[in-house]
Amino acid sequence: MPLLWLSLAFLLGILLAAQTDLPLPAWLLLGGFCWVWLLVHWLRGRRSPVSPAAGRGILLWLPLPVPLLLLALALGASRLQSAQPDLGAPDFIASHIRLQRVYVIEGIVIHPPDERDTYTNLRVEARRLRPVEDLLFTPVSG
Repeated sequence: MPLLWLSLAFLLGILLAAQTDLPLPAWLLLGGFCWVWLLVHWLRGRRSPVSPAAGRGILLWLPLPVPLLLLALALGASRLQSAQPDLGAPDFIASHIRLQRVYVIEGIVIHPPDERDTYTNLRVEARRLRPVEDLLFTPVSG
């Protein structure tokens, strides 16, 4: 049963990170705080009361210590944030969109063309790009 609670907290962390704009260091800081809180909790030898009759709050009926569940939540959120690409990195193709320039992109078509009535969708893995007015290519990914 504890694995179920930890898994739910991890998944809730993923959902929470997808809905908020907190960066990875903030989630790692929360995880570190929860780790210290859990360590202090363990060293004192106390566990949160399991029954809701304790009357100390709604979160204390959980079968695991609150810091452990918050740690799983922070780890889930950190996992999602660490998997996101850095849109500001110069070698990521999306960072060139905001520059409002016309580019020549070289890459490989990685899926068969998706032909529609008036257009065709191509999925391209970009290898390098250059502004139209330049001759020097810059390696990119994305």
